[in-house]
Amino acid sequence: MSLNYFTQFVQSVPVYFTVKGSIPAMLGMVYFSKLLHAFLSFSLLQKYDLVQASYRNTSISKSNSWAEKAVARAYNAHSNQWEAFIGFTAAVLLAIINNIETKELQSLVNSFLLVRLLYNITYIFAFNEPLSFIRSSIFTVGIMITFSIFSLSVGNTIF
Repeated sequence: MSLNYFTQFVQSVPVYFTVKGSIPAMLGMVYFSKLLHAFLSFSLLQKYDLVQASYRNTSISKSNSWAEKAVARAYNAHSNQWEAFIGFTAAVLLAIINNIETKELQSLVNSFLLVRLLYNITYIFAFNEPLSFIRSSIFTVGIMITFSIFSLSVGNTIF
C-alpha cells in the first residue's frame, strides 16, 4: 500500500469520534470482541468455560472442527484487541497531553477504530492462507495508523 492510498483511506473515513472519545470507543471495541467470542462459543460449541477453556489449552491447528477453530480465533482476536488498545491509547493520550486535536488526528483515530473492527472480523474468519494474508495486511494498516498518531503527537514536542 503506497502512502498516497493510505492518506486517501484515512481522509475518506467518516469522523464519528473525537480524539478524546476514541479511547472509550476502542475500549468498547475490546469488550465487543469479548461478547463476540462468548456469542460464538455459545452458538457454535454450546458451552463457555472461562476458567479452563479447551481452546486455550490447545493450539488452533490441533483443533478438530471449524467451530472450535472459529471460537479459538475469536478468543485470540479479543486478546489482540487488548494489545492494540495499549499502543493506541498511549498515542492518543500523548496527543491529548500535547493539546493536539486536528482534523487529521480525528481522521486517524476514526480510521484506526474502523480498521480494528475489520481486523477483528477478519481474524475470526481467516481460516486459510489468503484470508490470513488479508488479516495481516489489515493489521499492518492499523500499526501504520498508530505510528502516524504517535508522529502527530510528538511532532510539536520534539521539534
